[in-house]
Amino acid sequence: MMHFIENHTPIFETQVIIDKLAGINDDLHSAGFHFKVDVSDEIGYTSYPNEEIPENTVIVLGSFDFTYYHQCEFAFHQVKAHKLPDYDWRDHWEKPQLILLRGNDRIFALQSLSINDEPGLQVFAFNLGSFGDNCAYLACNAISIFVGTTFYYNRIKDTPLEVGERMAWWVQR
Repeated sequence: MMHFIENHTPIFETQVIIDKLAGINDDLHSAGFHFKVDVSDEIGYTSYPNEEIPENTVIVLGSFDFTYYHQCEFAFHQVKAHKLPDYDWRDHWEKPQLILLRGNDRIFALQSLSINDEPGLQVFAFNLGSFGDNCAYLACNAISIFVGTTFYYNRIKDTPLEVGERMAWWVQR
């Protein structure tokens, strides 16, 4: 089992974040993903048990099919505020999925989130839907991204796991 800390090393440096997002957005462009916030129940999140998730961390999952697996995780560390939807949303076919905001877009997002700017604060926007200009904002101090398939069933019963694959922690509970 892979733990949160093994999969998610926070990135604080702006240029490293920009470079990482450029790569992930290239990989996800027009891929047909759906995204959703990973919400905890009494024992844990879809992705990890409660005790592994640091305080003020928000995880967004991406997948073609949330019934059987998810294929990526965006972890936002030391979250100050967000306005992420409480429903699944489709990827954007014309724009990057997730962007780090600068300039006037950043100022608008901070106002929308009703928070003040502070040193080290990173402000992100998910482009929502297949087309259009709807965004969901999130402000935090760091991000980490895990790309790999997390299966929601006992995959090793049928097929050995490959590099970058794991079973959800709750499958063999």
